[in-house]
Amino acid sequence: MKSFLAPSAFLVGKLLAPVLGGCSAEPADPPGCNDLVYDAPTFAVALASNPPPLPAGGAISEGSYELTSARLFEVPGDVAINRRVGSELDLRGDVMQHATSVNGTLTSGTSRFTASGTTLSVVESCPSTASKTYGFTATPTTLELHSPEANTPYTLQQIFTKR
Repeated sequence: MKSFLAPSAFLVGKLLAPVLGGCSAEPADPPGCNDLVYDAPTFAVALASNPPPLPAGGAISEGSYELTSARLFEVPGDVAINRRVGSELDLRGDVMQHATSVNGTLTSGTSRFTASGTTLSVVESCPSTASKTYGFTATPTTLELHSPEANTPYTLQQIFTKR
């Protein structure tokens, strides 16, 4: 997948793929790889010139999550990026399903994941077999993912909150 801002696009850019642009209407249900009904809000990706916080790892809790924050770090002040994103995840065992909107385009996917230390490794099973690695921090109610923004020197941070 792309980075999750294209969320991270992989998750949000596929799930998390890179996220840049503008649309306020909520998209319809995503076609494809799972039965999730997309109903998450969309919002603009925030920009920050400072480095991102360091991932801390943790235990990832099963359940349904909604993207509540997306931020690109290390973006110079003279760079303008306009992107609207929204995403939801469903985590059960080692299976991750997602439905994601990036600038009004909806995608869905199913992946398997493993966590080790502060690294989350994700391998798609639908719609492709792409793989991606994220830095992550997990609490009982949140999952924070960090990934390089595709084709840029920026880092995308996506924070998902348990529903």
